[in-house]
Amino acid sequence: LSSFSFFFSHHISTMEGGMVLTDNEATADLARIMRAHGWIREVKSRRGISRQFPGIDERFLFLNLGFNLRPTEVQAAFGLQQIKKLEKFIEIRRFNSKYWNDRLRRYADYLMLPEEKSGTRHVFFGYPITVKPGAPFKKRDIVEFLEAKGIETRPIMAGNMAEQPALGLFEHRIAGDLAVSRSVMRNSFFIGNHHAIQEKEREYVSDSFDQFMRNV
Repeated sequence: LSSFSFFFSHHISTMEGGMVLTDNEATADLARIMRAHGWIREVKSRRGISRQFPGIDERFLFLNLGFNLRPTEVQAAFGLQQIKKLEKFIEIRRFNSKYWNDRLRRYADYLMLPEEKSGTRHVFFGYPITVKPGAPFKKRDIVEFLEAKGIETRPIMAGNMAEQPALGLFEHRIAGDLAVSRSVMRNSFFIGNHHAIQEKEREYVSDSFDQFMRNV
């Protein structure tokens, strides 16, 4: 399976919601069931399922636990229009990232910047930065400075999931010391890279980094 989120800050938006893709029909039907209260109403195999439960009206047969995750027609209308603009949005996000790489490369002794691997096309949800070991400042220092300048930051998603309290609700095991995950959680952060960011915003972000570094 693969998943996509259509939240407001992402490449295309339906305001909320997302999409799951799979090439397995049984898995697709399970996803349809779970998105609609466990209901079989929208699954392709509902006839075969209903024959197993002849005493239950097929229109109201609940096969599994589920949620109310069905998108609305208004969300679909938003999404269909956004898809037409996707390539332009990606072009802007890639340009922003290249600009920041060019401007911030002078601080490579202190900051690890994103790199695009050969043969790939990275579309940059955000612009990730890692404060390297030995830098004369910590992640918190630069994050607090940027926030004070009106530049919002975010952790790299949930960081090390093994440290999240929600994991304690489930039986699990931890393999290894998760050194990289712990490092990302403590030393890495995002700045925004929305396609609404233009020249003025790009320069302001870069100038703010310059100002911080002059005071290190």
